Amino acid sequence: MAVDGLPFSRGFVALVIAVAMAGRGLKKKSLSKSGAMAAFVVGLVSFLASYRMGITLILFYQSSSSLTKVGNAIKKKLEADHKEGGQRGADQVLACSLLATVIAVVYMATQGLQDTPIHFA
Repeated sequence: MAVDGLPFSRGFVALVIAVAMAGRGLKKKSLSKSGAMAAFVVGLVSFLASYRMGITLILFYQSSSSLTKVGNAIKKKLEADHKEGGQRGADQVLACSLLATVIAVVYMATQGLQDTPIHFA
């Protein structure tokens, strides 16, 4: 079953993953409430556009989180007054993901809701 070209399964997966990722950020205290709401919207739009865009978003999020931890460990050794990062707000979430979200929206508008390969020719 599809709603205007969007397969139900992709809509369901998009919703579940967006809720899970935003909830995980809140639980780990890496996102504020506004950051979690922004992350939910970004995740939902990315997965609605295509699984490929959604998975790319998750890989970006995971690699950035890992690099932040490494960077914090190094800064902690170098700076006597180092403080931990804190929660990311909506402004920080969108600063890192707004362009990708706009690209996802443009992709959906121009290519439709079917998850088809991108042709660069």
